[in-house]
Amino acid sequence: MAVYNGEKYIESQIESILNQSYHNWQLIIQDDGSTDGTMKIIEKMKKTEPRISVTHNTTEFHGAYENFYVLLNRTKNGDFGVDYDYVALSDQDDIWDDARLATEKKRLDGNNCPCLVYSNYSIIDEKANVILNDANAQIGLVPHPSEAIFFANAYVWGNTIMFNKNLLLKINITKNVITSGHPHDAYLAKAAVLLGNIEYLEDKLVKYRRFSGNVSASMWYKLSAKELLKKLAPAKRAETLGVTLDQSYQILKQYDSNNELLNVIVEGGVQGVEYLLKNRIKRKQFLRMFSMYIVFMIGTYKKWVKFD
Repeated sequence: MAVYNGEKYIESQIESILNQSYHNWQLIIQDDGSTDGTMKIIEKMKKTEPRISVTHNTTEFHGAYENFYVLLNRTKNGDFGVDYDYVALSDQDDIWDDARLATEKKRLDGNNCPCLVYSNYSIIDEKANVILNDANAQIGLVPHPSEAIFFANAYVWGNTIMFNKNLLLKINITKNVITSGHPHDAYLAKAAVLLGNIEYLEDKLVKYRRFSGNVSASMWYKLSAKELLKKLAPAKRAETLGVTLDQSYQILKQYDSNNELLNVIVEGGVQGVEYLLKNRIKRKQFLRMFSMYIVFMIGTYKKWVKFD
């Protein structure tokens, strides 16, 4: 768990972890320099729960994504002395279903390849009232096919992720990755597609708290028609797709430099659209899919991709 100024909800998040039906776990919390009461709450809970460990991000890399990248590297390097088989990610303000760890672990058990699983989720507000019961039904969390994951970061949400040790040992989170500004969950998901396997669970295993203060508070499902059209405007879609493809391009170079998709991202145009059609790359929302095809055809996304 990577935390920063999370005093308002962190106690309920940790309590939901303590209530897991699977008990053989260790919670590693890395604070990124909180200035509120976050650490006081954690230290209080730690006194009665030996499975909680606390550390601090003392590197030069700070921010929501950076803190997670640093924590993943430290876990991989054995900084916490933990002999683990699986790693599950946690935000600081959600509520886990009691069966989250048990359900995801069961799906990963027996898989020797680098594997990652993620799940469906519901969305709650500041007071834990459910405001969206089924994210997959509304947003679409399953990439069809798996290559679709390289064209959108809306499929895999980090607070539902669990992956095995084999995947963590395979990935190489360099300084460039940490400072890229790209989300850690999308990085893990794309790496899993290239290095091993990724699976989706329909079970709603997390209640995802959305409010004005968290990183991804803006959700398309609650936008007005005018606001949605603004987000789908060509310039905005070019930026969104370009930033997503920049991460995909860097990951492909890192782990699969002969992948056909690398050249597709470089060329775009007719070749790009042919790739999308051939592989049936689509989004659940028609307007998003249509705008993606248009932007790919005219190549305006390239402004945001850092090519060699």
